[in-house]
Amino acid sequence: MYFTRIFLAKSLHDKGFPFDIKVSLLTRDRAEAVIRNIDVAGTLKRIIKSIDHQTRDHQTRINDFIRYVDEVK
Repeated sequence: MYFTRIFLAKSLHDKGFPFDIKVSLLTRDRAEAVIRNIDVAGTLKRIIKSIDHQTRDHQTRINDFIRYVDEVK
């Protein structure tokens, strides 16, 4: 089984976000995993980038982040 794994910045980890995100690509075929990885990694990067550090409370941001990542899984 192939996975996408993305490590988060230390600044996010220090605020309670997970150290990394690991998402199954749901395949054992390498060629298919490469293509799926492009989509999943791109989506995860957009989610990470969209985290608003200024306007909402800390726990709400973490919960939103977890919900968004679960949608990708």
